[in-house]
Amino acid sequence: MVESNIKQRRRQIILDASQELFNEKGFIEVTVSDIAKRAKMGRRTLYDYFRTKDEILLVIREKMLDELHLFEYSVDCDDDYEKLISLVDQLWNHWKQLLDRWRFIIQFNLFFDDDKLEELVLPKKYPILVDMLKQHNICVDKGILTGDSESTFIAFNLIYGYVMRFALRSKYKKIDNVLDNEIEYYSIENTKSPAEMIFGSMRTRD
Repeated sequence: MVESNIKQRRRQIILDASQELFNEKGFIEVTVSDIAKRAKMGRRTLYDYFRTKDEILLVIREKMLDELHLFEYSVDCDDDYEKLISLVDQLWNHWKQLLDRWRFIIQFNLFFDDDKLEELVLPKKYPILVDMLKQHNICVDKGILTGDSESTFIAFNLIYGYVMRFALRSKYKKIDNVLDNEIEYYSIENTKSPAEMIFGSMRTRD
């Protein structure tokens, strides 16, 4: 048990050191030697836990995706449409608070080739995405919304895109004025939430 705890602590030390370096220097510039030095251990010790830098990246990315999607949420209303709006807005607001995670994900996507990437949205794994999909289908079945299951994915991908555009306000990607204006429109100037703007056009009745 003691040995297992020591290994877990060392593994976490490596992950923490790697994440700090990736944020400071970017993925490409960081070497295994850099990580070992920051973690205050030898390279041989580090290789006992991770075979490559890419393996470390994948573990950190998976953890960050969990932080983006696994969180406490609740729905207090009875109206089916309002339930859907509430779920989407809670996820939207949660994501905006974790933009450093999004910056990491964006860096990761730019660093790896497309054939190495997994699908970003994994509805079966994350509870709130499962609940949003179910609630959307309820609204469609009851005639509250037009469309089908594909329209849900389109809407969620739009929201993903807007959050990513927030995250892109960093040294890793330059945003032009058009995107800046679009972000302001969806975050400050417009009184409607992103969910209301997207699903409102699909609504068939009050």
